[in-house]
Amino acid sequence: MSRRIPASFPGRTIAVFALAAALAVGAPAVALAASPVALAASHAASAGVAPAAVSAAANRVLPAARTLKAKKPTISGKKIATLKLTAKPGSWTSGTSFSYRWYADGKAISGATKRSLTLTSKHVGTRITVKVTGKKAGYATVSKTSAATSVVKSAKARPASKTTCPAGYPIKGNQTTRHTKDWIYHVPGGRFYKATHPEECFATEKAARQAGYRASKV
Repeated sequence: MSRRIPASFPGRTIAVFALAAALAVGAPAVALAASPVALAASHAASAGVAPAAVSAAANRVLPAARTLKAKKPTISGKKIATLKLTAKPGSWTSGTSFSYRWYADGKAISGATKRSLTLTSKHVGTRITVKVTGKKAGYATVSKTSAATSVVKSAKARPASKTTCPAGYPIKGNQTTRHTKDWIYHVPGGRFYKATHPEECFATEKAARQAGYRASKV
């Protein structure tokens, strides 16, 4: 006689017990993976579990996954090397958790799996996208990919004139003639900024330092 399991038992407990029983009496694991409900029911009977209980339990614990509300992500930030881009997932089902993967011209960027990406010289000339994957218990996992950014620009530019830098590159890099090994960069508002004749212009102080300049002391 098949043993009965109290209806008060959680459906998941019944299903796990039935599947374990089926394996114990020789049901192939591969076969169970292919059709767990039907095969577990047939093999569980010899272990004393009513096949009907297996089928009922499976129907209770394997409901159709719901669909996440998802939106195509966007990317904020200037597309210039040394600056940071940030992924904005948009409006998703409340309680959704996110993971991120960044790409340059469609190729995954090594280690770029956080919400933000700091651009480097390696990204200059490429277009960046980000794939956002949303997960929530009881829902099917969904991935959405952003539109590609404009081409990433270098953090360095040529001067616009003898004393000015182009828009977006306010840092003046001055290679002094008196101290050839002492290259200095000047920021807007600095004492000698307006009078400085730049050899190079930079989007950020970080870019100027990477190019071998130090900050002006005044």
